[in-house]
Amino acid sequence: MTVSTTDSRVSHNGDGVTVLFTVPFYFISNSDLNVYVDTVLTNAYTPSGAGNKSGGSITFSTAPASGSGNVVIVRKTDLLQSSDLPTNDPLPSSSLERMVDKNTMQVQYLNEIFKRSIHLPDYDTSLLNLELASVASRANKYFAFDSAGNLTYIAGTQNDGSVVTPTGGTTARTLADHFGDTFKLKDYYLPGDPVGDDYNAIMRVIAAVNAAGGGVLEFPQNANLFINHYIESGNGITRGTFTNCDGLIVRGNGAKITCLGGWSAIIGRANWGLVTVNCSNVRLEDLEIDGSNATITKVAVGEQYSHLLDIEGGTNILLENLHFHNGICDGLIINSSGPTSAQISCKQLTAINCRFEQNARQGMSIIQCRGATFINCKFNGTGTSAFGGYSPQSGVDIEPGTYPGFNPGVSSCDEFTGDINFIGCEFKNNAGDPYVCSSYITTTHPVNHYASRFINTTGTRRYVGPGALLTIFRDCDFVECDVWVSYGSDTPNETRMYNCNLYSSISNTIILDLSYNNPKLIVDGCNFKLMATYDGTIAYRIRLQSTNTDKIYFRNNTIFVSATEHDGSGFSSIAVFNRVEGGNNVFTTDLNAAGKNFYVNYLNSNICNDKFTNPTFINWTTVSAQTENYFSMGTLMVGSNAGLKLSSQTSGAAAQTGTLTNGPAAGNPAFWLPVVINGVTRYVPAW
Repeated sequence: MTVSTTDSRVSHNGDGVTVLFTVPFYFISNSDLNVYVDTVLTNAYTPSGAGNKSGGSITFSTAPASGSGNVVIVRKTDLLQSSDLPTNDPLPSSSLERMVDKNTMQVQYLNEIFKRSIHLPDYDTSLLNLELASVASRANKYFAFDSAGNLTYIAGTQNDGSVVTPTGGTTARTLADHFGDTFKLKDYYLPGDPVGDDYNAIMRVIAAVNAAGGGVLEFPQNANLFINHYIESGNGITRGTFTNCDGLIVRGNGAKITCLGGWSAIIGRANWGLVTVNCSNVRLEDLEIDGSNATITKVAVGEQYSHLLDIEGGTNILLENLHFHNGICDGLIINSSGPTSAQISCKQLTAINCRFEQNARQGMSIIQCRGATFINCKFNGTGTSAFGGYSPQSGVDIEPGTYPGFNPGVSSCDEFTGDINFIGCEFKNNAGDPYVCSSYITTTHPVNHYASRFINTTGTRRYVGPGALLTIFRDCDFVECDVWVSYGSDTPNETRMYNCNLYSSISNTIILDLSYNNPKLIVDGCNFKLMATYDGTIAYRIRLQSTNTDKIYFRNNTIFVSATEHDGSGFSSIAVFNRVEGGNNVFTTDLNAAGKNFYVNYLNSNICNDKFTNPTFINWTTVSAQTENYFSMGTLMVGSNAGLKLSSQTSGAAAQTGTLTNGPAAGNPAFWLPVVINGVTRYVPAW
């Protein structure tokens, strides 16, 4: 029988259903076939067609799984000659042909091996010696070729290969050295790692970065990673901590790390998270961590130290495109490093397009930080997940615990907390207040808000508590978020508000409140909209009063008061000003019910040219002595007694006599109204 094809190998695609696969070449014996499924040699099949020139088939007991070319059938004829031709017997043609067929198959098998081996091409005329050296000579060495093409060996036991110079570079380094510049998470898994749990690999790669003193850590592109543990004393699980790294880059590449859920948050248990301690020149980017608090049960009364990102000390830190959410404490905390008596503040941190949302205690806490800028960041939904939260449940809480020289030898820090900027940031629908700050920040290191948005649509009162010794708001929006200027205590803090918009439709709130002795305030060019329905719980919607010698400045503002704000009976107070300086404020209302109006109380204040555009229904009242107060009461209409209303005004009448013609009434004027024109007091008659 002829061997009419050189084929001795075939591959098929498994599909999980098919069990019968063809063998399209001649094989003499069933034992001549080697069958592999997914690279594993198997004998779980029944062959048929041995001795058939056109080939045969095999039938698996279980269909191979789906795969491309994962079923491989190879003819591997043994290298024996088992036929015996007796002397002087007739020459059996079939036996002879079978012997030749087998010999041909053996040659084909050897040719198959030859084609899969390293060998010189036919046209190579060199007399190279490619024979391997002895075991002792080649142990712990790499297989390579010298400049003449001869086989040689290079010492080494890792896959770093030869020394290479990168394109455009000048320094030759081993491949291992090149690859070591980037720490890839994929390179740090071990066979024994639990399936679906990336904790061990993540901790190994962090340890490698720490050992190198820094470097680039790369997560797989858009990977879904899991930390199937919580932290508890004695369970061996710790946070992923980078320590003393200089030049640390963590590229998340869109990866998401999901922490274990479904456990009870008792005292001593905590989320896993990332930490940097005394790290400088740091960049963390494009990474999401989900603390899974929506499936965790809150048991402990107080919060656990369990932040998703904890930055302790360090300088020049950049956070970009991070989303750290649903932690059982803070999404981000920025603190000092070192002993309590000599703390080292975090310095020069920038966060861009980051979100810290649905965390349990704070979106972000700033404890000790000098110089931080947050651009287009969101601090939303604190305390609003199914887990609930811990006080104060704010979007951001700035609460420095110490400062230089605070308590020498016990508690002190190298820097004051301050020089903090929020640009285009959002503080929305937190279970607590959107933003609060304590008073350990010096005036020369302020907190600035530029175009920040403080939004509350929960229907419950929330306030912004500036608290710092100097806080500046420019072009900010306050939607159902009152500004409590004197938040915290009587400390001499100062708040400045320029060109801000304040909107309030919640009745039991004071939209702008300064009621302690020391706070200073400047409100300039702001727009107020008071849209609540009066419920009798709040006497004033704007309260600015202080016994401090430093005046309050309220100027160039527009205040609209909805008719719904009226208490329903006669005069309804809308604002009180005590020790206020300013002017050019415009008060207006849509109230038009006869016998009702709003009024503004001025006490001990110097107000120039406040304007009441609808004076029949909104005007001012003098409760105590004032100095240099001028008011514009809409448009004076000649002959109309509704044009101007004054109270407690002294008449300028004296003993002089004169003659007036065409008076509106017979007799002398009943009242002479003093008017200062260019510094000279003149008098307007009134009957």
